[in-house]
Amino acid sequence: ADCWTNEPSVYIPWAERNGARVMLYEFGSWVQEFLDGSSNLEQMLDATRWTPTAANCQCQAFTVITDPARRDALAAQVADFYRLYADILADKEHTAERLAALGLDPAFGMHPHMQAAVPAFVKNVAAGRDRLFFSAPAVIIVHADANEVLPETACAFATILLVLTAESLGLG
Repeated sequence: ADCWTNEPSVYIPWAERNGARVMLYEFGSWVQEFLDGSSNLEQMLDATRWTPTAANCQCQAFTVITDPARRDALAAQVADFYRLYADILADKEHTAERLAALGLDPAFGMHPHMQAAVPAFVKNVAAGRDRLFFSAPAVIIVHADANEVLPETACAFATILLVLTAESLGLG
């Protein structure tokens, strides 16, 4: 069977028969990789299988970015948002209207410590320092469908397991 089909009923059994414990997908130019569990990245993702979730829904999903150009593009988009957000926070008289113009709830609450960190982040980015991904070779985005049971909690727990596994692997 052709393992590079978009049909899960074909590629998942093929991957399992060939020792894959983790499957990575990168959309755009469509990259699909079956991995044997030996790399640090695979071990980190494999650890998340043990994430406790509400009703054991296991709704967390992962997008892994390893392409430097895509990682840099994502970092640029996040930096652009935070530059704009810092500008909005500085405009005390019009904060609510400006957030609403972005499609954000004016009651959008960011923890005061995070709000205080926004200008410092923007300043570091302007100085050419990577304070988002810290030059990591891979970026893992943890996400879940908002309609699942407690998706934020599932993502938070999965992220904790990713961080703890990275530390145990000596990745800091």
